Amino acid sequence: INNNKLYINIFNTWNETNINNEKILYPSVKSAIDYAINNYGEDEVIAAIKNYSEVYYSDFYYDFGWNLISFLRKPNAIKRFLNSGDMWINYSRRVENEKQKDELEINIEDYID
Repeated sequence: INNNKLYINIFNTWNETNINNEKILYPSVKSAIDYAINNYGEDEVIAAIKNYSEVYYSDFYYDFGWNLISFLRKPNAIKRFLNSGDMWINYSRRVENEKQKDELEINIEDYID
């Protein structure tokens, strides 16, 4: 199977985050991509990278700058940013709570006038 398209897709998704960009698609990078895809599937890997980027650039408490190989291989990295991962779920809850607070404040002000 020719996985080049797959590698390039993951590689480009990672580099779009602008967090520790990779310059070259080394065999070690391909190996890490294979590992992650075999464990989680392509869609989940891409979602986790995007989720990680969103959390990293937010005002949330997490700003550790992984490199791609470590992110894909370490259990305390990609797994936490999958749609079912604890870091992503906590972040999503927090964003939702902030949104509800903002809506609540706006609604209260509407009634005061």
